[in-house]
Amino acid sequence: MVERWTDSDMTKFLEVYQEKEILWNPKLELYRNNAARIAALDEIIYNLQKPNLTPNDLKIKIKNIRTTYNRELSKLLKSKKSGAGTNDIYKPALRWFEQADQFLRPVTEARPSKSNLVSSNLVFKHFFKQQIM
Repeated sequence: MVERWTDSDMTKFLEVYQEKEILWNPKLELYRNNAARIAALDEIIYNLQKPNLTPNDLKIKIKNIRTTYNRELSKLLKSKKSGAGTNDIYKPALRWFEQADQFLRPVTEARPSKSNLVSSNLVFKHFFKQQIM
């Protein structure tokens, strides 16, 4: 199980993680090289001086950090799109958000959202079809 990290741990991790671009930049050729990625994870563990941390634990930690970062970025971007005033723009509460944002935003792609609402045109057609029968 991965232990809870302090703000200092996160700052140190993000510094080392930023240096290991093959772990976060899918545009690099080595990004898909599993051996190179595992070596980069091992180097991060060594630099963090966390001997009980395994490469698999670190992968999970990175996934959680990226998920949290993406969620906060999405909130920030939505608040800017909404036409909110400068005082109403969302400010991420994460202390490490700005540090991660410096290198993750250029490689983070916003996925278009999909509506889960049924098209009103389809509803109308279905309703109209029922009335005719």
